[in-house]
Amino acid sequence: YDRVVSVIGNSHFHLDAVEYQKTKGGPCLIHDNRLFDFYLVKLGASNFIKQAQNWLKMDIDGEDLHRWISNPETLPGSFFNELIPNAHPLIVHSKGIQKEIIQQYATTAKYLPFCIMNHFKNDELTNENRLRIKNYLKLRDDKFIVSTFGYVADNKAPVECIYAINQLLRWGIPAELHFVGSSELVKDTLYPLIKDLHIENSVIFTRDWLSNDHYKDYLIASDYAIQLRTHHLGGLSGALLDTISAGLPTIVNKDLADAMSCPEYISQVPDALSSVLIAEAIADGYETQKHTKRISKERNSYINKFSFKNYAKTLIQILEL
Repeated sequence: YDRVVSVIGNSHFHLDAVEYQKTKGGPCLIHDNRLFDFYLVKLGASNFIKQAQNWLKMDIDGEDLHRWISNPETLPGSFFNELIPNAHPLIVHSKGIQKEIIQQYATTAKYLPFCIMNHFKNDELTNENRLRIKNYLKLRDDKFIVSTFGYVADNKAPVECIYAINQLLRWGIPAELHFVGSSELVKDTLYPLIKDLHIENSVIFTRDWLSNDHYKDYLIASDYAIQLRTHHLGGLSGALLDTISAGLPTIVNKDLADAMSCPEYISQVPDALSSVLIAEAIADGYETQKHTKRISKERNSYINKFSFKNYAKTLIQILEL
């Protein structure tokens, strides 16, 4: 091999890659904004606390750990300590993560723009085809379909999404929220809120896992999207890449927008999430009919920059091959 690249993510599935990188060194691509979950599973709670105290140079107890688990945005670090010394070079997919590494570890990682995975032809994104797919999915023509994509979890702010839809309905906008992805982790906790707001007919959960074709149909048929992250540190979103690729107007929080270098048709709200601000951005899209204009120069430029071809070319340059 010309080079062996250790690709590291925030789950126990990456144990072998982490062990290889620690012993062999070389190029190290960390594609998550933190390795908290990885080390918590690997070490167990008590050993993790001991190790984290050493890394962070601070006293840590069980309450701190519980808070980090419940609210990842409160994490005081990325936990890249073991990997950085032998990473030659260190590579990340986000300018936000790159910035955090400079602040936390006083070292610079190479930036490798992540590549779009789902692609759409221009004729798939015409208004006529959008309406056709909307009908195929049995979505009502008189509803403004707002979707949030990917598995549903607390760190994607589903509660704020629900309150935003409730606000839109109060303003007379016929919004309908679709959670497009597995929701088993939080569905039961969200139902009481939906029921209390009396919007049971306006919040829909798709079946747990969709085929990629079915998933892409929702990207085409939806009128607007919401993609939020409460854990910041420059984290990325594959689902946001999909909405950008589909030319779908989307509301995102600032940290995520910065990390993804979003084009102009992606709207931003502050990281301190407000359901009213989210609703206002969607209402503006509804009034201006942004969803009917899916093909643009901004979209084409973004797709070219974040293409697999450019990804491969940049990686070769970083590895000096």
